[in-house]
Amino acid sequence: NLNSKKTGKDKLKGRVENAKARIQSYREEAAEKHEQATSICKNAERDRSTEILRKENIQKAIAEADLEFLEVERLRNSIKKLTATQEKSAEDLKSKEYMHEKSIASLEDEISETLAAITEMEETVAEFKDNCAKREEKVAIEIETAKKHSDHVRIAFEN
Repeated sequence: NLNSKKTGKDKLKGRVENAKARIQSYREEAAEKHEQATSICKNAERDRSTEILRKENIQKAIAEADLEFLEVERLRNSIKKLTATQEKSAEDLKSKEYMHEKSIASLEDEISETLAAITEMEETVAEFKDNCAKREEKVAIEIETAKKHSDHVRIAFEN
């Protein structure tokens, strides 16, 4: 009986040793798993921080893009307004140019008419001067003839 108890005890000791060895193996495995889990957690935290920074950078980029878009839209609207103003100014200038050309044409016509009237007046004045010169010639001839008659008459009366 003692032997059987000793054998039972040895079996139990073997089982205890075996259990202790398994417990030690489980502890080592658990420690290794714990290190892996800690490393995974650290990596996950680093990845989470990186992702947060990346999201913040994306949000900043989106905000900057929105501001740039608004600026581009503002510039596009300014360009449209300037273009419309320039087109209106060009139309106004064309209208003024047309009015000036019309006024110039009217003045040119008036100048042509005035020059024609001056030419006609000059011709009339030249004709009048020519007529006056002819009359003066006739009058001079008549005066000369009258003087001759007068001299003949005076001579006739004196004789």
